[in-house]
Amino acid sequence: MAKSSRRKPLLRILIAFLIILVGVGLYGGLRVWRFMGNVYNDVPESLLEDKPQENEPINILFMGIDHNPGRTDTIIMVSFNPTTEKLLIMSIPRDTQALIPGYYRNTQTPYGVQKINHAHAYGSIPLTLRTVENFLGVNFHYYARVDYTALHKIVDAIGGVPVNVPFNMNYVDNAGGLTINLRAGEQTLNGKKAEEFLRWRQNSDGTGDGRGDIGRVERQQMFINSAIKQLMKPSNLLKINVLEEIIVESVNTNIPPSYMLELFREFAVGFDFDSNMQILTVPGDYSTNGANWIVEGENLEEMNSVIQKHMVPGISEEITVKVYSSIDNQRLSNRVVDRLNTYAHINAVYAGKHDKQLPLTEVISYTDSSIASYVASIVNSANNIYLGKDNEDVDIVIIIGEDLDI
Repeated sequence: MAKSSRRKPLLRILIAFLIILVGVGLYGGLRVWRFMGNVYNDVPESLLEDKPQENEPINILFMGIDHNPGRTDTIIMVSFNPTTEKLLIMSIPRDTQALIPGYYRNTQTPYGVQKINHAHAYGSIPLTLRTVENFLGVNFHYYARVDYTALHKIVDAIGGVPVNVPFNMNYVDNAGGLTINLRAGEQTLNGKKAEEFLRWRQNSDGTGDGRGDIGRVERQQMFINSAIKQLMKPSNLLKINVLEEIIVESVNTNIPPSYMLELFREFAVGFDFDSNMQILTVPGDYSTNGANWIVEGENLEEMNSVIQKHMVPGISEEITVKVYSSIDNQRLSNRVVDRLNTYAHINAVYAGKHDKQLPLTEVISYTDSSIASYVASIVNSANNIYLGKDNEDVDIVIIIGEDLDI
């Protein structure tokens, strides 16, 4: 036992831009402080409760939307482990199939399993957070939601973004008002052309790279790398006034101004992005009809393994978990056990019905607090961890309550 871890990449561009703002803020703190306060707005009380503990990985969910309320076209987890000083950025394709908790208002039927980007249209930021937490098994402390329409303005403001377009892109959707016309080769994209590059999936005649949303995610990452370099040019520091206005109009976050400044100061000075940053896409396969991104089997295990190695890299021994249920729902109990067992080093078993009924799921720890926090996040119960007092032959006991829905 272990005893003692559709479209727009504007979000990561936003990260890079905020780094620049912090650098300038070292000389003009009041201006940046006002900027930070402007983007920290309209935060529901329920989204202000969960803050990271000392040395706990800091998890932020970035969302890009077409309009509000609308579907999220970009979903990215950003996690920084202060102990290892490693940064993990994981993109979730918008077509990913995931369980969305909750019910349709008119029919009271469950949302069920569908594309993960629908969650924002049904329940805005709170439901998106809950859905992605369920899917990844990660507890998010903060979020930032960006209106992607600012992409045009940002790209134009920094003088365009150099990109090597891999092949000709020609697509016309009259009904949707979208026309894409790009020639292959190296070029500097303005805001309009950048959107065409990032939205393209295939040509009107059906030709393309045959990789749908996954190919698009890779092109986004290529664009992001070039955009970050462009943003970091000294000449763009002179455009802070213009960029500041764009960001303030487009960002909604629950990261407090003081903490936001602390976070980005961490990355602005001396952070080795090449060695300490990992960027990847949630592994999966397309469904038979090519419409959905399916994460199951070995792909699910790989995703969980990457997250586990980042959150608690020191795990080398088996973590034993007993799962009890305080409610009559055997199918839910089985899902919890099956989910836990997709993670490397976790061995979970169902131990039967508990003698008391609980409104909230409880996690009782007989091991290291970092391991307990990690296991608790998998079942969305990071705020309900208790230190075990009785002698137990396992590391973790989980008692399923009425709140759990995974």
